[in-house]
Amino acid sequence: MKKIIATIILNLSVFHLIISQSLPSGTTAVKPYLTSNKVSIGSNPATLNKLYIEDNSTNTYPVDERDFIKLNNTDVTTNSAVTHVMTAGTSGARLELGIFGSNYGNSSYLNSTFANRGTLIARGGSGLVIRSSPDANGYYVFDGITFQVGANTPERMRITGDGNVGIGTTAPNAKLQVTNGDVYVENPSRGIILKSPNGTCWRVTIDDTGNFVRNQITCP
Repeated sequence: MKKIIATIILNLSVFHLIISQSLPSGTTAVKPYLTSNKVSIGSNPATLNKLYIEDNSTNTYPVDERDFIKLNNTDVTTNSAVTHVMTAGTSGARLELGIFGSNYGNSSYLNSTFANRGTLIARGGSGLVIRSSPDANGYYVFDGITFQVGANTPERMRITGDGNVGIGTTAPNAKLQVTNGDVYVENPSRGIILKSPNGTCWRVTIDDTGNFVRNQITCP
């Protein structure tokens, strides 16, 4: 163990020396610290975290200095990808945060599904939990989970703290609210299932003349 720790300390010292030699004149190197098997960069001593990086970065040009960690795979073949993998215990379950190259995939399915896309994938476990909780001290307004996509990243969908889902609205007042859009049911044999006061379920569809058709079905 002592040999391993000594090797880590030596490597950190070399890392610091390399940084110092590569920085422009007059620039101070950010020294890494090793304390009780914990590593910190920009903070002394190391915190409770196994790895802690601290800086006061505001510059975004020509390089965004707020990117504290960057993983880059220069491979351009059909295997091009880079992932950050997290595991716990011995079950084999893993969470992968990844990005795939534009040439990724040795089949049309893999290429059209993953190429040039970022992914969050849970493998081998019981599923994936996406959770957002309010501030315990009440300092901030809790507005749930928002989904933003498209040019200028507008909000497209929101799940509020009380479980309402809004599409096209930031303040849904029902379990599902669609604003400035339609709900399209393509299969004519499918529709909306409603439960009557006596517990009977009915599927409501429409016929070729636009009249509603009600059929009793087994409740889901």
